[in-house]
Amino acid sequence: AMKKVLSSIVSYNFEPWLDKCLDSLLQSTYPTDIFVVDNASSDNTVARIRQDYPQVILHESGTNLGFGRANNIGFDYAIANEYDAVFLVNQDAWVHPACLQHLMQEDYGSNVGIISPMHYDGTWPSGQSQRWT
Repeated sequence: AMKKVLSSIVSYNFEPWLDKCLDSLLQSTYPTDIFVVDNASSDNTVARIRQDYPQVILHESGTNLGFGRANNIGFDYAIANEYDAVFLVNQDAWVHPACLQHLMQEDYGSNVGIISPMHYDGTWPSGQSQRWT
């Protein structure tokens, strides 16, 4: 059976990267739900997600919780909703369409708690931000 994966993003003034990041996850060849914890952005992040990405599960934090505590909200949601894995994605990153498929094709066993894709710094193949494959 396919494992249930939650992609979790901590956002703070996410607008410059929002489309590239979310579109890349929506184009994933391996299905993933997307959870965004917004750390009290002062830009239009929340309105843009609500309007353009209604399928994204949005948690609005009234204050900036910081990166660690905000990630824990994503983990809590994943545990409560019986996800098999949480994929932490930085807001300025985007993923190759087959990234999750590659990560999820192996059975890692219960002794493995964390796996990570290769991180590129964006100097190859294009000059913007980072891409995970």
